[in-house]
Amino acid sequence: MMATQSATGSRGLAAPLAVNNLTVAFDEFRALDDLSLDIPAGSCLGLIGPNGAGKSTLFRAILGLVPMAAGTIELDGQPITGLSTTRRVRRGIGTTLQSGGVFLELTVRESLVLAARRASRKWDIAGALETHQLAELADVSVTELSHGHQQRLELAMAEVSSPRLLLLDEPVAGMGPMETQAMVQSIQAVNQAGPTVVFIDHDLAFVRALAQEIAVMHQGRLITQGTPDEISADPEIMSIYFGAAEGHATAGATEAAAQETGTPQ
Repeated sequence: MMATQSATGSRGLAAPLAVNNLTVAFDEFRALDDLSLDIPAGSCLGLIGPNGAGKSTLFRAILGLVPMAAGTIELDGQPITGLSTTRRVRRGIGTTLQSGGVFLELTVRESLVLAARRASRKWDIAGALETHQLAELADVSVTELSHGHQQRLELAMAEVSSPRLLLLDEPVAGMGPMETQAMVQSIQAVNQAGPTVVFIDHDLAFVRALAQEIAVMHQGRLITQGTPDEISADPEIMSIYFGAAEGHATAGATEAAAQETGTPQ
């Protein structure tokens, strides 16, 4: 099932986000190498690949946080390549990467109200609390929340900015099974309400439970895109994802070194 660089979602819908021939380089290292990806409107896409594949760099490029050596990015058919991060967010890109985290000095309810006001949006705060299973904690200080509850609050804060496209980087990192299931339900509810969701995670069981489609990256390139069943049934893809630890360690070391020096991957 090994596929081409440019993979289009199987649902045949217009892509709210189109990444075309994108290259991001740090000195001689190409974190993204001529990558193209169309993300179907309203979809929930899981982005997987070994360490150093360029997944987080792709998110940062979409947000305008890293310089592009080549390529274009379009949102709803309009180019955003030259726009600042702030203007891209105003165009409808939401992310927990840029939400600034939770407000530790506030309650859960106050955090959502402030997030909506900062985005100049009117939102049903009570509805958001119910959607993300936070209603019983509405008046609890954020400092008293568990890790899982804080992560769901951060997702809710991103949602109340009314994004067209929501980028989530490892949304269940550090969570147990029950917290993970609650996050799956929260993300599904957000996606069903309209926004296109793209998320990165290394837990293939979680990705399969949530994603309608999976895109696989390796060495800065998109190698294939398909349904969870199609991806899981492809032995070559599974070999790339799980195998060659030695090669993955080299890529991971490059990424870790770049992060230590402030260069995003």
